[in-house]
Amino acid sequence: MRKQIKARTIAMCLLLSFAINGWCETPSSTQGYKVIEDEAKIQIYTPSYSQRKTLKIQLDNGLQAYIVSDPLLDKSGAALAVHTGAWSDPKDRPGMAHFLEHMLFMGTEKYPKEAEYSRYISENGGKMNAYTMGDRTVYFFSINSQNFDGALDRFAQFFIHPLFNPSGVDREMHAVDQEHAKNIQNDDWRIYFIQKELGNPQHPNSGFSTGNLETLNRISQKELIDWYNTHYSSNIMTLVVYSTEPLDKLVQEVVNDFKNVPNHNLSPLRVDTPLLSKNNDANLVAIAPFKQMNRLMLSWELPIQYYYDTPLASYLLGEKDKDSLYAELIRQGLAEDLRSGVERMGLDQMIFELDIRLTQEGVKKYNQVLALTFSAIEMYQQQPIPDYLYNEMRQMALLQYQYPSRGDVTNTVADDASNILSDGLADYPEKTRLPKAYDEQAVKKILDSLTPETCQIFLVTDSKNAPFKMDRTEKWMGTEYGIQPIAASELQRWDLGKYEACFKFPPPNPFIPNDVKLVGSPNLVASTPASSNQSLIPTTQMLLQQQGAMVYYAADDRYYTPEVAFDLKLTSQEITPGNPKNAVLLDLYALSIDDLFTDLGFMGDMAGLQFNIRPIEWGVDIKILGYSEKSSLFLQKLLQTMKQFDLKEQRFNILVEDLKRVYQNGIFATPLEQAKELLESALSKSAVSRSEKLQAIQQIKFKDLLTISKQISSNNSYVRALFYGNLLKNQAQDIAKMTLKTWQTGSTAKNAPPSPKALRIDSKKGPYVITQSIKPQGNAAILMIEADCFDFKKRAAQQILSKGMQEPFFSELRTKQQTGYIVSNMDQEAENELLLIQFAQSKSYEASDLLARFELFNEQFLGKLQTKTIPKERFEIIRQAFITTYQTASKNLAEMASLLSSLAFDYNAEFDRVQKRLEGFNNLSYDEFLTFANGYLGKDNHRRLAIFTNGTSDETFRLTPTTVDQIRKDNEYLSKEQALCH
Repeated sequence: MRKQIKARTIAMCLLLSFAINGWCETPSSTQGYKVIEDEAKIQIYTPSYSQRKTLKIQLDNGLQAYIVSDPLLDKSGAALAVHTGAWSDPKDRPGMAHFLEHMLFMGTEKYPKEAEYSRYISENGGKMNAYTMGDRTVYFFSINSQNFDGALDRFAQFFIHPLFNPSGVDREMHAVDQEHAKNIQNDDWRIYFIQKELGNPQHPNSGFSTGNLETLNRISQKELIDWYNTHYSSNIMTLVVYSTEPLDKLVQEVVNDFKNVPNHNLSPLRVDTPLLSKNNDANLVAIAPFKQMNRLMLSWELPIQYYYDTPLASYLLGEKDKDSLYAELIRQGLAEDLRSGVERMGLDQMIFELDIRLTQEGVKKYNQVLALTFSAIEMYQQQPIPDYLYNEMRQMALLQYQYPSRGDVTNTVADDASNILSDGLADYPEKTRLPKAYDEQAVKKILDSLTPETCQIFLVTDSKNAPFKMDRTEKWMGTEYGIQPIAASELQRWDLGKYEACFKFPPPNPFIPNDVKLVGSPNLVASTPASSNQSLIPTTQMLLQQQGAMVYYAADDRYYTPEVAFDLKLTSQEITPGNPKNAVLLDLYALSIDDLFTDLGFMGDMAGLQFNIRPIEWGVDIKILGYSEKSSLFLQKLLQTMKQFDLKEQRFNILVEDLKRVYQNGIFATPLEQAKELLESALSKSAVSRSEKLQAIQQIKFKDLLTISKQISSNNSYVRALFYGNLLKNQAQDIAKMTLKTWQTGSTAKNAPPSPKALRIDSKKGPYVITQSIKPQGNAAILMIEADCFDFKKRAAQQILSKGMQEPFFSELRTKQQTGYIVSNMDQEAENELLLIQFAQSKSYEASDLLARFELFNEQFLGKLQTKTIPKERFEIIRQAFITTYQTASKNLAEMASLLSSLAFDYNAEFDRVQKRLEGFNNLSYDEFLTFANGYLGKDNHRRLAIFTNGTSDETFRLTPTTVDQIRKDNEYLSKEQALCH
């Protein structure tokens, strides 16, 4: 199940989720619940939310439910949060709550088959997961709306009568152990476990929350049932339901399905003990990471009553204007990045954090970094905060609340359920997402609390760089660390404010929208175009095509939010794909633009305008998403920054060192990550591995980067762009003209770069295997099977086959055989090549053994295809689920923009491709599917490529290659008398 670990990059302003309350309708009174008065009153202006109806109720058993009926949802979903988690683990059973979370998926009295729930969700277009935190556990799913009632019934049984079968207990215990094993080499987990170990031992957060075989060994069914009955209760549960079904029907389903959840009259866990240990205040803790990294992390425990006032304090310390702490650290060559934020820990504690990514020089001068940090804090403590900062924060919070975009239903219901546990249901979501005011005195109190004396400081760096010896080892992850008190004289020096003149408050944000309006006229339709007159995608037209440029435009005709999405691909045929040096330079170029645009990019982000730049073949791809009003100005500033490319050589050297670490850390990536990179290298002729890049970057000079910058922005560059969203055609034309005027004049480029090519395995030469030894613990195997050719019916058959295999493959390889925690299969299309990919990562099985199990599964699955695995009835269920998915519009403007961009540029403006995909499912017969599946999955198909990554592990059973002569040399030969046991 998904785990939530300690956040490291918390956003620096108030985060507003996309699931916002619409308007409330109270159906006629029904026995079994009472209505909770809705105190969330602020109006929502997004037109598509006008049909949304909500109700807040409490069942007779105390369970509270937030019910949302919305006919324009792309899927339905539900989540249940129970107010108990790892902090309630028995002292002698650490990991109990997490283990029980796993076990609830393993069958119930009403649905006893272990895979019943997961198969139902998967086959009907859904997703499901769960996670365990300190004081809560959250379960959630999404599914095609027509199957929602069946999913909700199965889901409810988790909390009424789970089975906890002994056979499942034994097997799932190993899954939890494998999950813990995969986290051991994850640095976020390693740091978090040291923070737990050094925390207040009287606080339950100090416990081992994940669990492993050592802590859960020989756990009995009775132990699980007893803990479940004493910690799970309806009166500490919150249910969130989102569906296209009518509100009165949803209410009845919720009451019927959840009324029998037992009420044991429990109270939510409250912890009045401090989370952190005062013994570690004003100490420096040095931690040895698994990967190469340099981080300085500052933590303060603050009173929970200031939680809703932390966004502004966080913004001040994390902002990136030229007079900010970030900018000064960059100027002095001490840091690469800085982030600030707050993490709520249960109902009663919160941690304020500052996370600084250091340069090598910054590690040496960490005291100077700390002095600068506390000087900046002191300036904010002493100077009055300008009113415009409060106003901007309020304005953006209100804007994002009143003009929400739809997010993924799965995440939305999970977030809602957890938030309601913390903030209450009556005024949800206003209290969580829209503070009524920012209290200047409260913000000042937060800043005043950020003192050196109350700070816990962690320096994460290689042991050879540490200022003192790391002489301790954390119990569960085995991480080395050390502790040293900070001298009183040093604390006093940090308080002197020596660098105060360096820092100023950020100026007013030029990208804050002032006049949010929609340019189109909403014509709302159901989310399923097949049931309406709406097309599957908006009409997309060529806005202009000229030498060196191709621009497409589409108006938003379905979401009606004041947002736009821009996608620009800036390329030059002077750049050769597949060349390691060019690949490194493109990585560096993207990093450099991100660095040069940091201050404006940060202000844009705070104003709801996000940008992303990434390297692609021949150049870079730029995406901008956000409010339409200032989007043209934002794009213009970005293009001007790129055109000027005013990077200093000193900064170039720091970026090179940063990128080297990224490449070097490739050798520490998980076995599965390294196997996927090998597969990618095989599938694409122009792919360049991290090891190839690491070798190439040693030769890169500053002048090389300047050269590639000129190539991308020269008259020989080619611009491909898509402008989509809340803008009229003439507005899009103006943006296109501005783009071409800013970027180029009289381009000499004649053609767009050619399309990439994908691997086609010669059936007479396959199957193949690529094997690589790696450093991390564990092993991974990937099996890729390729189809003979592409058409839309074969693509449909491939997806149905993959979906039909998904749950059985997981159940067999992970649940029954316990090969590893990460086990899955997926389908993929790469340049019209159809790929089925199966993979697993294991700490106890060799990669070759995993592959043998994959192929045995495939053979047995295929042998029972018509009778058991995918009989005609199941084929139709899966086929109809895909038809529903393809008939359903993308959930939000950003998702639709990604689709349009792909169709425009990856598929050469084949804008009817989605319709063709849909027709492929509609026209595919069961006999055609069987023919495809047998030819595709069967051993006669030699278009197979296996990838093995073999790591190190004490627990791995590994065969040592040898010969008869070597056997005789290495071992003894005993008589029958010597062979007797003594």
